[in-house]
Amino acid sequence: MSEKGDMLSMTNTKVTLEDYSIEESHELGIDCEVPIKLKQWKDWGAKKLSVETDEKGNAKGTVTTNRPSDKAPNPTVKVKQGNTLQQIVKREFGNTDNLFAIASLNKVAVPAVLAVGQVIQLKEGK
Repeated sequence: MSEKGDMLSMTNTKVTLEDYSIEESHELGIDCEVPIKLKQWKDWGAKKLSVETDEKGNAKGTVTTNRPSDKAPNPTVKVKQGNTLQQIVKREFGNTDNLFAIASLNKVAVPAVLAVGQVIQLKEGK
């Protein structure tokens, strides 16, 4: 984040850590390098297939999807003891896909550290 609280860049890709190594060298001084190999994570899951047969005996399958939640997130949330921004976003939206956008909106530099009683805005314009 910039000094003003704006997000400089955001990459929100699910990955798994495939390999890493710790490399030390006198050229690095007291630092070390940790090259990593990541693999993109693809969500998967069983799908429900509904098969219908017409009068002619032709079968047609359609994948049924889960209904989206009708619950709209609250426009603001008051932080309670032990809450993190990630917990609040997960509870209100069902995922953390927009965690960094909400952190930027509220100028939260460290999403794990919130003040008790702080009001977190979940939508712009309120």
